[in-house]
Amino acid sequence: MSARKSLRILLLAGAAALAACAGGPDSVAAARRVNAERPVTLSRPSVLFLIDMTDARRMDIEESRLALERATTPAVRDYADTMLRDQPRLLAELRALALAANVVLPATIGADKRSGLAALAEANGAPFEPRYLRSIRIDHVRDVAVFRDAQDLPDRAIADFARRQLPLIQSHLDGVRLLERTP
Repeated sequence: MSARKSLRILLLAGAAALAACAGGPDSVAAARRVNAERPVTLSRPSVLFLIDMTDARRMDIEESRLALERATTPAVRDYADTMLRDQPRLLAELRALALAANVVLPATIGADKRSGLAALAEANGAPFEPRYLRSIRIDHVRDVAVFRDAQDLPDRAIADFARRQLPLIQSHLDGVRLLERTP
């Protein structure tokens, strides 16, 4: 096979992979499939960490955007503001790690999180804030555990990222727990 034909096939495969992750029925599942079929420089658990935590960061961003629109309590709005400051930074770091390792990330929120976001978006008025806080708490309980486990991954860059960012993720969990206890 000629070098030109090989390059063409590679470009077509890359375009197909990006399209699959850009907004199909479940971009998280598509990213998992694509990365299982392509050469990446990370272990499978590290690839899954990048995919899943990208999905989680996007979910936190979208939930917090809703909170800025709908929350009435200043403390909840401040918390959402903090999330909208921290989560895009974390997402940017995840993207940089993925790029360096040839990992394709989902371009949109996965199907599971999309349905949770739709349910949250249906809440207005007084029911919104407790639903937002509960959703963020559940997400961050999971995320703290995932980041703790990721510190032991064999891929140093991923383990270092998890170690560096775990205190921030823990602070988000502590903050939401405090808000839930505040009358």
